Amino acid sequence: MRRKNRAASGLICSLLSILAARAAAAPAQRTFYVSPGGDDRGQGTEGKPFATLLRAKAAVRDAGPNQARKVVVGGGAYYLKETLTLEKEDSGTTKVPVVWQAAPGEEVRLVGGRAIPPEAFGPVDSSRVIARLDPAARGKVVPRSPGHTRAVLQRPADDARSLAQRRLDHDR
Repeated sequence: MRRKNRAASGLICSLLSILAARAAAAPAQRTFYVSPGGDDRGQGTEGKPFATLLRAKAAVRDAGPNQARKVVVGGGAYYLKETLTLEKEDSGTTKVPVVWQAAPGEEVRLVGGRAIPPEAFGPVDSSRVIARLDPAARGKVVPRSPGHTRAVLQRPADDARSLAQRRLDHDR
């Protein structure tokens, strides 16, 4: 009976040792947070999130390939001043992944352009431009602020046949 108990105890100890070794070998996960109201000089924590995805990308790389990493992106619009390219080192591996995700229940928008305020538009008064327009579009085209060389055709909400936006070159 004592032999069976010793054997069972030895087996249990062996299993616990294996499980403990696997748990110790599993990489800890590092989580970085990003928010439109964040600060790239911050630590990327939930309380002090980064402001840009580029800063989070740098933090992921700095954390090294031997640690699982997660980037939680808070809801809002992120205006990208340059291309955001995620490469192999930004993705991790099966065993040590890098996960990029929106914060639960939040909507994230990546915007590759800049916002143009409505006051930057006004009526087109160039007869050269107006002459090139389809008669149905005349009166519906407004240029961006003075000095710009392109105009934008604004689609009426109820006109499904017209384009949402059509750029016309003033210099043609």
